[in-house]
Amino acid sequence: MICSICLSKTSLIETLSKPFPKEKFFCSKKKFKKKIFKCLKCDHHYIHSYDYRKSSYIYKLNYDNLAYGNIKKKFDAIKNLKKKESSNFYRKKFILKNFKFGKQKKLLDFGSGLGIFPYSIRNNYDVFFYDINKNCINFSKKQLKLNFFNIKKKNNKNIFHYITCNKVLEHLNILDIKKYLNFFKKILKKNGKIYLELPNAAAFKKGYDRQEFFSEHINIFSRKSIRIFLENLSFEIIKIKSLIEVSNKYTLRIILRNKLN
Repeated sequence: MICSICLSKTSLIETLSKPFPKEKFFCSKKKFKKKIFKCLKCDHHYIHSYDYRKSSYIYKLNYDNLAYGNIKKKFDAIKNLKKKESSNFYRKKFILKNFKFGKQKKLLDFGSGLGIFPYSIRNNYDVFFYDINKNCINFSKKQLKLNFFNIKKKNNKNIFHYITCNKVLEHLNILDIKKYLNFFKKILKKNGKIYLELPNAAAFKKGYDRQEFFSEHINIFSRKSIRIFLENLSFEIIKIKSLIEVSNKYTLRIILRNKLN
């Protein structure tokens, strides 16, 4: 297998026939099969597992139940965490430090899930959200009173000052990641910025039984592979920060701007 990021050789690290103890899965245990590949040059990781991701209905209809359980209960549990225990608190702090805020600034949170982040930052920006899961959409619209953004409108162009995308792109194949990042360029205003948050492949040093390498993740970027990938898409990389979150997740925080703006 050739790495789609740097075109180098990859190595098969593990082949698994059952999920890790804390790993969520989206098919019958009898069908579970997973392979983990690692690029020998840029450390990008690929997860090849059961074929649920070919059917988008998993994310549209069932993902909320399988990943979160009761949406409101999960939302409240995260919302009520103490600041020092909340990854979202530190995420918000990072965003406010790097993006100028004000209600005249339009911000889109892409792939909002439970709506925790856009809800927490709604008083700092004119916030919109996007997700494909119907139950998450309804919860964010009706319970959280957030504005849903329809990405399918033909006149979507030069709308947002900022786009945030928290732990979303790792669920997609490379072609879809490129598609959405190019779409972000289209809907950003001139000099608009993007915040990406991704699992960091450096977590492999602690073992492959971690959440960073769970089966719903397809592409796990390293600091090196994300730089190569974004530069090839003509983005200006303003910042790449590696950190270990309070949840013990290895994470990349990235701020970029479209060179063409």
